[in-house]
Amino acid sequence: MTAALQIRSAASSRAWASRKRRAVVLAAIADSERHTAKRVALTLSTVPPSVNNMFANKRTGGRVKSAEYKAWRAMAVAELRTIQRAPLIRGKVRIRLAIERPNASSDLSNRLKAIEDALVEANVIEDDRLIEGYDRFEWAPIQGVEIEVRAA
Repeated sequence: MTAALQIRSAASSRAWASRKRRAVVLAAIADSERHTAKRVALTLSTVPPSVNNMFANKRTGGRVKSAEYKAWRAMAVAELRTIQRAPLIRGKVRIRLAIERPNASSDLSNRLKAIEDALVEANVIEDDRLIEGYDRFEWAPIQGVEIEVRAA
C-alpha cells in the first residue's frame, strides 16, 4: 500500500469512527427523549398509608419504615414501572391527585409524601423537590389514586 493510500485509509477510518460515535450519541439522545414526556396520567390501585403510619419507632430509638408502608410502596412502584410503564418527566412538574377516601377521619394531606416518594422511586419524576405545586388535590369517589403529572 502506498503512503498516500495509507493516509487516505487512516483518514477514512477516523472519519468513519467519528460518524459512528456521533450516531451513537444521537441515538442515545433520541432514546432519552423517547422515554421522557410532558404529561402522564397514572392510577394506583390502593390508597397509600397515612404519614402517621409510614414509620414505626424502634425499641432502641429512631424510626424505620413500617411494614405497611414498605408493602404499599413496593406495590405502587411495581404498578408504575411495569404495568403502566410510566415515562420520566424531567424538570419541574405540577401534579393533580384524586384519592379514594378510606374513612371519614382520614387526613388528605397525610397521603402526599407516600405518593411523591413512589413517583420518584418509579422514575416518573426526577425528585420531589421539583414539584412546583398541585393543581388539584382532593378526595374522590374512585378506587385507589388517580395521578396526573405534567411538566411545569
